[in-house]
Amino acid sequence: MEGKAASTLAKTEWLHALPCADLGSYPISQISARDVLVPLKKMEAKGRNETALRMRSAAGQIFRYAISQGLIENDPTFGLKDALTRAPVTHRSALIHPERVGGLMRAIEGFDGQPTTRIAPQLLAMTALRPGELRMAEWEEIDLDKATCTVPGHRAKMRRAHTVPLCSQALGKLSELQELTGWGRLLFPSIRIFEAMHE
Repeated sequence: MEGKAASTLAKTEWLHALPCADLGSYPISQISARDVLVPLKKMEAKGRNETALRMRSAAGQIFRYAISQGLIENDPTFGLKDALTRAPVTHRSALIHPERVGGLMRAIEGFDGQPTTRIAPQLLAMTALRPGELRMAEWEEIDLDKATCTVPGHRAKMRRAHTVPLCSQALGKLSELQELTGWGRLLFPSIRIFEAMHE
């Protein structure tokens, strides 16, 4: 878990703790697949199928660690791979037709409100950055001369820094944005801070 975000660590710790009410008093060497299935099925009965699946995965991490330490020989969660029901997948609507994407981009360009609200989705489309990566981006991460944006490891999904090339259109939007927010640390500061600086 080294290098993981605090929120990820907290969620993993929570998942590890969930089965403890049913399994906490058992020696790990005596826990069977049937024992592990009890708390998983309880969670599934509450309609929390995805949480049950994540519990199985988190429990598997513990058992695999125990194997590496010579405490047990097998991971009882391995045999439970198909014992749980997956919740039906709900697909989010997406624009897949070029003409509709073009229509959206034209609508964004014509937006007559807060300029940073217009520039943010334009940059998302031009860079394919994750929303959180762009929302918390800092000006020191932008190199207009080299046409790059460097996402530091602590904000990247895989916790590894990576550099994103910037097209000429993105550079144009960043130059426009720099006139609006270049006085601060963040590309997109709080709207209250932005308005206070432009009163």
